Amino acid sequence: MADILDKTLLEKRNPSTELWQTVPNWARKVYVFQFTRNDEKFLKVGVTDYLEAYDRVIANHSIFKQGKEKDWVETTMYEYFDDIKIMVSAMLTKDKADGVEKIILKEWGEQDLKLPKMKGMSEFRKYTYPRLKQARAIIDDVRYKG
Repeated sequence: MADILDKTLLEKRNPSTELWQTVPNWARKVYVFQFTRNDEKFLKVGVTDYLEAYDRVIANHSIFKQGKEKDWVETTMYEYFDDIKIMVSAMLTKDKADGVEKIILKEWGEQDLKLPKMKGMSEFRKYTYPRLKQARAIIDDVRYKG
């Protein structure tokens, strides 16, 4: 498996969290990643059942590299982008996490870029600081105020 997973992405994760460890059954993690390709930045909001948000990217990349991807996928987030950074994440109840993702996507508006076919591509938008700030505020509002 180590030959499939790129070391640089593994180094970004919290080393005290076991690879692909999941959240408790009642929870889901909502996150916003910043992706970079050729100095152009993108944001992606999403939810995952992994405790470490980076594991979502690692798992999809591993499945693709092993040839186990049965969908229409042409590449992976890790393969396509030059850099990946977690900007914000929160573990919430499943319904709250799913709701926050939908709210952020609605606030960000329609998809404004063209990407190759990859898992999660519909949640990508061009990076703007107001979008990032808005997503952080929405997540923090639910995290701290309920």
